[in-house]
Amino acid sequence: MGRPLVSVVVLNWNGRAHLQDCLQSLRRQRLGGVEIILVDNGSRDDSVAFVKKRFAGVRVIENRANLGFCAGNNVGLRAARGELVALLNNDTEVSPGWLESLVKDAAAHPGAGLFASRMLLFDRRDTIDSAGDLFFAAGFAAKRGWLEKNDARFDRACPVFGACAGAALYRRDMLEEIGLLDEDFFANGEDVDLSFRARLAGYECRYVPGAVVYHKGGATIGQSPRWFYLMRRNQLWVVVKNMPRELLRRYWPQMLFYNLASLAYHPLRGRAALLFRAYRDALGGLNRMHRKRRRIQRQRRASADDIHAILSHGGIFQRALRPVTGRLATSAYSVQ
Repeated sequence: MGRPLVSVVVLNWNGRAHLQDCLQSLRRQRLGGVEIILVDNGSRDDSVAFVKKRFAGVRVIENRANLGFCAGNNVGLRAARGELVALLNNDTEVSPGWLESLVKDAAAHPGAGLFASRMLLFDRRDTIDSAGDLFFAAGFAAKRGWLEKNDARFDRACPVFGACAGAALYRRDMLEEIGLLDEDFFANGEDVDLSFRARLAGYECRYVPGAVVYHKGGATIGQSPRWFYLMRRNQLWVVVKNMPRELLRRYWPQMLFYNLASLAYHPLRGRAALLFRAYRDALGGLNRMHRKRRRIQRQRRASADDIHAILSHGGIFQRALRPVTGRLATSAYSVQ
């Protein structure tokens, strides 16, 4: 059998309740030559038995333990044989033209390395969950269009900063160049980091409106203390690893304001201990992140002006004080 055109990696941890919708929708894809890989992270439910019985064409990889979102997905990415590789959350249902739309856009834009889907809320299908990622000069990410009406504003394909790994397509060649998900992150923000590394390497990210995905997890983000801790720690690591030095000098007042606002706001929400731990552990990992930074910045092809042009500016006052700040991975793959 020849090499599949595209591989789809679905990471699962005790997500048996979601797998019927997800895998059945992958079966209905109009695109041929698709390899589907389910990576199970040591589930204690009957996920593996269910998939082997009901979805014989799905390749199952069983990890003995819960490796986390990043390491678990990396197992699938390394095993995938496709020229293009998609990551898909287990709590999704994809439209029949999802992969076809992504692959067509990839063929039409050879300079792009990653592609974002139009993600809608599963139970409110007129509402955007994500139409690509934004990254603000103040040092945090956000979902483009989050909780906005799914209307004509989101019908146009266009460049965006990054792609949510809950439903994204990547070129294998790009991943081999820039590396996979950073396993130090464990979960949350790893897709923002990957997108930033791709943009620094000169790859464009494109939003593909025809690639429609319905996401169950998007309406409930930010509820887990563990999620909040990982979000805040990993946000700092994304900046340390990726922001060009020239832009750090330029944006530091905005970054300082954002963090001071967080220090004032989140303790009022009962998150003082979580925020302290996140900052403490982010600082504890600085040496590792600086080593990675040296390699990333040494290899980057994009100029500081290139990166400035794709960052979002303004809106800091409104966003910095939101209870849920940042565009970070959410799925039935729990981080609690």
